Amino acid sequence: MIDSLPDSADLIVEEARRHLSKPYHFGGKGPKRFDCAGFARYVYMQFGIRLPGGSAPQYRIGRRISDTRLLQRGDLVFWQGRSGSGGVGHTGIVTEVDTATGQFRFIHAATTTGVTQSFSNEPYYASRYIGASRLLGDRQKAETPLPPRTSKKHNKRSRHKAASTAANKTSGQAAGGHAASANNQAKPQTAATGNQTNHTPSASDTKSKLSTAAAEKQTKPAADSE
Repeated sequence: MIDSLPDSADLIVEEARRHLSKPYHFGGKGPKRFDCAGFARYVYMQFGIRLPGGSAPQYRIGRRISDTRLLQRGDLVFWQGRSGSGGVGHTGIVTEVDTATGQFRFIHAATTTGVTQSFSNEPYYASRYIGASRLLGDRQKAETPLPPRTSKKHNKRSRHKAASTAANKTSGQAAGGHAASANNQAKPQTAATGNQTNHTPSASDTKSKLSTAAAEKQTKPAADSE
């Protein structure tokens, strides 16, 4: 075990994350491409810590950590290889730990995705986990909380719900606009109808005019007859 500065584990994780998405290559030792053991070896070497090549030799050094709740950032973690034969065949570096459950997140060079971060409770890794070792001194500060995992299905459902809400809101605004337009069109028609009503003579007006005409007729002199 190597005594280290208090923040050396944080620096190791920071260095490891600088290489996210770099491609996997069997036997790759970096810095452009890596295999799993070559990745761990390269990251630690940046801080003067020389690891052996290969996952199995790396598993044999350092102090063994049997309880995953006691893991710290920067610890090395190991799994069986893809063949599942039982021997150590894969290496990762711990980045976050849930000290209540012992679940952890780690960064590693995976054959299909290159340098990436994964969770220990993913079925593939949970069924192949072997153990961990510590090369750095014990940390005095609390570990970084494990970030929540969000499934792709949940993300898709959330995006669909947001889209539906936006569509309903837009539809409501459009309906409101049509209603307002209809009301505005109806008002001039009502006014026009009112004007027509005001110009239509009532029955009393008609009777009064007829009476006046009859009176005028009686006062006029009769016409000369032949």
